[in-house]
Amino acid sequence: MEVMPDHVHLFVKSNPIIPVHHIVSQFKGYSSRVLRDEFPWLRSRLPSLWTHSYYCESIGHISDKDNQGSYRSIDR
Repeated sequence: MEVMPDHVHLFVKSNPIIPVHHIVSQFKGYSSRVLRDEFPWLRSRLPSLWTHSYYCESIGHISDKDNQGSYRSIDR
């Protein structure tokens, strides 16, 4: 996982029959719940913590170490 000021990079290994949008919504829903429990003021100031958009790319079998360089080149 890599956290940027306005987005997060995650490597996720999943069963290919699970739709990507379901995995993304699970991550966003859980993290929103946890953050709003920890920071109650988020409930009143932000009606929606995350947007509906996401980016997904299938990279096959690759390790975090192998892919660090490509993330850094994309962010620049």
